[in-house]
Formats: sequence, C-alpha cells, structure tokens
Amino acid sequence: MVSRVLNDDGGVLAQWLLLTNVKDVDAATLALWYYWRWQIECFFKLVKSAGHPLEAWQQESALAIAKRLLVASMACVTVWEIAADLCPVGTTARKPPNCGYS
Repeated sequence: MVSRVLNDDGGVLAQWLLLTNVKDVDAATLALWYYWRWQIECFFKLVKSAGHPLEAWQQESALAIAKRLLVASMACVTVWEIAADLCPVGTTARKPPNCGYS
C-alpha cells in the first residue's frame, strides 16, 4: 500500500510504502492506524531514552509506575506544546537563557 500526504496544490509532501497483511480494511483507515502507531512508538522512544529513562525506574508497584509515567507524560506534552507554539511567548520559551557565556 502507498500512503501519501499532499499539499493543497496536489504536491507530495510525504510518502510511505506500507507492507501489511491486514485485509478488509480500507487504505485510508490502515494508514491512520499506522500513523497513530508511529506516534506511540515516538512517545515510547522519548520516555525510554530522551530524558525519562523508563527502563531505569525502580518503582516497586504498578501505582508508583503509573504516577511517574503520568508526570513524565505531562512533561512531554508541555515540551511538545512549546515546540509547536508559534506565538512570541512560545518563541521566547524555546530560546536558551542568557547565562553570560559566549
């Protein structure tokens, strides 16, 4: 299956070749499933390696893991929102502070 993202003029912005054994599902739905799966994989990568080393957590109960995962998820969402914010406040938040170093 070929999945494409097109701009308003019909130009190809992105293209994926998806190999699957799923039958009886239309191509648009299948592409959407893969899109959401990839978003989940990106989140797992972030939680495991980019500042939230999930595999090194030493919580001993499911509730403790759930609480820590909730806090880490909230931090990720906050960073994603700041990264996507195009207003002046978002732009200011993305700039590193001036610490007096050259």
